[in-house]
Amino acid sequence: MRPDGSGLRRITFSGAIDTEPNFFAGWAIPVVHPRIAAAARRFTGWRWMAGPEQRMTFGDGTNYSPRHSPDGKGFVFTHLVGGRFYIATQDFQTGQMETLTEGDGKKKPSYAPNGKLILFASEARGRGILATVSSDGRVKQHMFTQSGDAREPVWGPYP
Repeated sequence: MRPDGSGLRRITFSGAIDTEPNFFAGWAIPVVHPRIAAAARRFTGWRWMAGPEQRMTFGDGTNYSPRHSPDGKGFVFTHLVGGRFYIATQDFQTGQMETLTEGDGKKKPSYAPNGKLILFASEARGRGILATVSSDGRVKQHMFTQSGDAREPVWGPYP
C-alpha cells in the first residue's frame, strides 16, 4: 500500500500465516514469518518478500520480529533456540548471523536511528524491562521503570 493508504495489493499467497511486516526507506519490503500449522513441520527462516520470495535465515531455531538496520545492510531479530530467546543480527549480503545477547526473555528488537544501538524488551527481577545492546554486541544495559512492566519497545524517528 502507498503511504496515503491507496494501492492496497496482496503480496503473499501461501497457506501460512504471514506476520510482523517491516518496511524500509519508504518502499515496501516486508520481512514476514509464516507459521505452519502442522506441528511436525517447523519453518525456521524469514522470507524476503521483494518480488519473488527468498528465504533469509537458516539453521536451528525460530526467528521473530525482524527490523531493518537504518543503513539497509542487514536486520536485527529475535532468535529462539533451545527454549531461550536471543537478539541477533544478520547481514543481507553475506548471510552471516551474529548473536548479540545471552539467552532468555529478549524480544522485539529495534535499531536506534543511527544504527549503533538496539533497544529490546527483556525480563529481570520478575518484571518486563527495556534493555539495549550495541550493534557490535559489546555494550549492554538494562533500564528499569519505577513501576509496571516495559513491553514492545521501538525507537522513534529523528524529529
